[in-house]
Amino acid sequence: MALIPGATVRPVLARVMGALAARAEFSVDRLADTVLLGDAVSASGEGDFSDGRVGIFIKDGDGTLDVRVGPLVEGAGERLMAEMNVPGAGSLTNLASTMEVAKGETPDGEAAEFLVFEVSAS
Repeated sequence: MALIPGATVRPVLARVMGALAARAEFSVDRLADTVLLGDAVSASGEGDFSDGRVGIFIKDGDGTLDVRVGPLVEGAGERLMAEMNVPGAGSLTNLASTMEVAKGETPDGEAAEFLVFEVSAS
């Protein structure tokens, strides 16, 4: 899904991620964790995305959600992860099973990076 940055990204992304987490039978706590990660991603600005749209790909599996955010401009993936630090509480990145910045290409074949993470039901 691709969304225009702004006020609608957070509620749309929260509902989509919440619905997929519920379908994957996440506990209420893990569902809330998933929504928090979605909120963190939706807080990024349009300048972080190479095409000016918040691009999100979510694949739900057997008790997991695999999320790919991007295409991002160079450095935006690390910046997004750094912005997930909560003073005195650690980092929201710890709510994901895995989280990394991966290199890839835009649909037009240009180099880009993607924030890739997995959230599991347990």
